Amino acid sequence: MLCKIKPIVTLNEKDNKTLMFAAKELKKYLEMTSDAEVSVIPAMEPDFCDDVINLGVNLCKDVPSVEDAYLDDAIYIDAQNLSGTISGTNARSVLISVYRFLREKGYKFIRPGKGGEVIPETFDSGKVYVCEKPSYRHRGICMEGATGHEMLSDIVDWIPKVAMNEYFVQSKVPKGVMNLWYNSPNPYKKAKALTVDEVMACLGELEEDISTRGIIYHAVGHGWASAVLGVEGYNPKEKLELTDEQKSMIAMIDGKREIWANNSHNTNLCYSNNRVQKSMVDDIVNYCTEHPGVDYLHFWLADGCNNNCECEKCRDTRPADFYAQMLNAVDKKLEEKGLPTKVVFLLYYDLLWKPLAEKLKNHNRFTLMFAPISRSYSESYDATAKGTTTPFNRNKLIWPQNIGDCLEYLREWQEYFPGDSFVFDYHFMWNQYYDFPHYATAEVLYGDIRALEDINIQGFMNCGIHRSFAPSALAMNVLAETLWNKEVPFDEICENVLKAEFGIKWERVRDYLKTLSGISAVKAIRLEEDFSPKHRENLLKSKEIILEFSKVIDEEIKACDSFTWKTLKFHGEVYLKSIDYLLACGEDEKDEEILKDLKDFVFKNEFTYKDVFDGTFFCDTIGGWETELIKKSKGLIPKE
Repeated sequence: MLCKIKPIVTLNEKDNKTLMFAAKELKKYLEMTSDAEVSVIPAMEPDFCDDVINLGVNLCKDVPSVEDAYLDDAIYIDAQNLSGTISGTNARSVLISVYRFLREKGYKFIRPGKGGEVIPETFDSGKVYVCEKPSYRHRGICMEGATGHEMLSDIVDWIPKVAMNEYFVQSKVPKGVMNLWYNSPNPYKKAKALTVDEVMACLGELEEDISTRGIIYHAVGHGWASAVLGVEGYNPKEKLELTDEQKSMIAMIDGKREIWANNSHNTNLCYSNNRVQKSMVDDIVNYCTEHPGVDYLHFWLADGCNNNCECEKCRDTRPADFYAQMLNAVDKKLEEKGLPTKVVFLLYYDLLWKPLAEKLKNHNRFTLMFAPISRSYSESYDATAKGTTTPFNRNKLIWPQNIGDCLEYLREWQEYFPGDSFVFDYHFMWNQYYDFPHYATAEVLYGDIRALEDINIQGFMNCGIHRSFAPSALAMNVLAETLWNKEVPFDEICENVLKAEFGIKWERVRDYLKTLSGISAVKAIRLEEDFSPKHRENLLKSKEIILEFSKVIDEEIKACDSFTWKTLKFHGEVYLKSIDYLLACGEDEKDEEILKDLKDFVFKNEFTYKDVFDGTFFCDTIGGWETELIKKSKGLIPKE
């Protein structure tokens, strides 16, 4: 049997690259299960004959209409056996449609990499009809964690397979993220730091992967302020000698102009200084000029907080007003150069307080990004939640934690700027090591995404560790599935994902993870509650549950040698050791010995589970910040 896949080419070279990639992907997967001889034949016009699958942009009038044909996805599939039409509103949407067609045929893409694919034994020849557009425009993932080149390629490859559409590379040179993997503290792995040239070579290949798939490309964010000082990539462990000119551009705090906490990355500048503003604006515009493939350029101030300039010219003006001045200057220069690059501005820490005087002039240029890093992950966004904001008190600001208060800051900004927006949130940054079973995190994330439309937000960028697929891929699939369709039932996602991973015993795995999440000490670790005898009791109960369920896991590993079951066993062992460590925190020698054993176990197994678990970032989290949190919660360290 012959099957011809016909990508309908256009005059747009970039679109044609993505369409040809979509055709080759369809051919590759069809040949895994069907007996057909599949060929790819580019064409100028569709051929509505038997044994022909036409791929192309807007191949029929039934493709759903969208607001912006480049930014907004919609898909259309009408196919029977190996004949029909697979279309979308842009080339990226066609690729998403291809993967959706395959998913309707029983293929599954549970996590990045070949190990995350489930290929059906035979080809389903039944009819597939899909005519949809997603619940949200922005459905993205941001580079985070200890991440090697192969891992980056895998996550970018996975994005359209699960109908997501955006990827964000933080910093001009993402050396820190990549060297957290290549120059890892793992004693069982040879460490070698990448040079800037090596990092940029990897980035070039990643950008080609992004372009080939038509993925919307977000870039930079961090580093604009330190670039003004000429100290990008500065290592805090080194001694930095500053010139008088450099010092004059740094924020004055308590009468001193110096690098904040010895970290240039977190150092704010004297934003009333015309040289500072001009240098920062010129740097951003030059970057956009030199990188036309960037769709969304993130312009953020320093990553620190409560460290804004107190000089005479700055102290009576909110940071957000200086921010708006620079945003308008960037827009003006981009307009003069005819550059369409969208500019993302950030609501984060000190910038939660909106401008009082300056107005953003060109709303079409900008996208609002809400980053509520201080929020609680014990509850989801709720449009009906009421809260309050506190007065702006320079360098003595208190960050909102409950959802109502967080959303009040967002609402005030939305009155100021009613344009395009998305949430930049951190469910998989540290929280997945607090709610270690991930089940409660998946439920909160599901509620967050469902509520986005109600809080007038157009999407979600996941700022989290890429390798967050242990103990299961449930939470990351909740992210993708709910962003596409916020009405899909949580239980349906749960069944589809866990059944693909664990087979007929998926319900037992669900109950196991749900129970563990329900009795964790996560609220105490987050300092939302004091550590109590009840938390200790729950942690001890968790150990019993893990040890009992390990018998089921061992049986499955013996029966089928499944990587997903092995991952579940590894996760249980790490969780047991983590619980022992949390229970021992504050017992000087005992907790140090347990932590040492925990890290050693994780590092020994890191390469085996590198595709699903970020051992380096986990060890950094539980051995550092989490230690302080649990000790504070137990009253062993005074609360601030």
